[in-house]
Amino acid sequence: YKVYDDIINEIKMFHPENTEAELNRIKRSLWVIFDGINCHNGEMTETSMSPNQSKTSKQFEQEIMKCHTIKGFDREIKPATIEGCLVRMCDIIAYTPYDLADSLYEGLIPTIEGEHERILLEFGVTPEEIASANARKNYDKIARKVQIILLKSLIENSSKSIIKLDEKTANLMYEFRKANQNIIFTEKNKREETGIYPKTIEKIMNYYADMIEKEIGLQNVKNLANNRYYSKMLMEKFGKGIDEEFIRFITGTTSEIYQFNEQMIKEVSSTTENGKDISLEHKMALEFAAEYLSTLNDHQFLRVAKKKKILTDAEYASIRAEYRSPGEHAKDSDLNEAMEDYDK
Repeated sequence: YKVYDDIINEIKMFHPENTEAELNRIKRSLWVIFDGINCHNGEMTETSMSPNQSKTSKQFEQEIMKCHTIKGFDREIKPATIEGCLVRMCDIIAYTPYDLADSLYEGLIPTIEGEHERILLEFGVTPEEIASANARKNYDKIARKVQIILLKSLIENSSKSIIKLDEKTANLMYEFRKANQNIIFTEKNKREETGIYPKTIEKIMNYYADMIEKEIGLQNVKNLANNRYYSKMLMEKFGKGIDEEFIRFITGTTSEIYQFNEQMIKEVSSTTENGKDISLEHKMALEFAAEYLSTLNDHQFLRVAKKKKILTDAEYASIRAEYRSPGEHAKDSDLNEAMEDYDK
């Protein structure tokens, strides 16, 4: 809730000419922006989307809580605005081709072949482009080309009341995502279930949860953002080395964040995990630990795991080997080249 006030304060600073009435009007409508963010999840392959214009700010708040407490609920909600619909559709367009590219870079599949090759050919990617990408082990140009084809369809078929793809392109998008699910994620899930990544996540979560319960105190977390003295003391005591960012993160906790997490965990209601009894307090500590871990990228996460000696050197090296090297990322010129090729 505080973020609304922060935004209004920024507007006041840069636009002092705005009246209080204008600022209040802006503040009342800010929730639709956050609704667009909450609906950003593009986990379903919608061929078209129209906004839920009857949604209220209260319904939006209820949806946020349900997204945290009801499995799959995030797939059912619709944005309140056409802009939110556009962002959601663009989310699907952004990641679908790169799910394929990333899986090739990470070695989950060896080359573009089979069902993926058939779909790309139907999108308009040439056999020569596929052969070149496989030979050079550089798949970004193809991913960008597919994105541009999808975006052009979106632009040509959408209006102020609906965001949509044409039927042929929508069907290809559905087939592309289905192929990704069947070929890429089935293999990825197998690796992750048998690998060390989940166990590492669990160990680090428990490490930070223990720090909250035993060293900081869960009740102290509740008002850390408003208690500068205690926050400073925590930084002096723990805020060195690898734990500095965690302490910085946890000292930003407000009473509103704490209350939201508490309500969320109570609504989920279960106090067991894997058959073991877990107290509400420990679940709260685990939640804060999980929220911190979600702010880390893969390389930051692995660095913490290695520094905490949760991973051996051999385990660290095996996980690092699954990620592409920095030199294999897309070049800035690839997008322009792909656009020129498509226009030709």
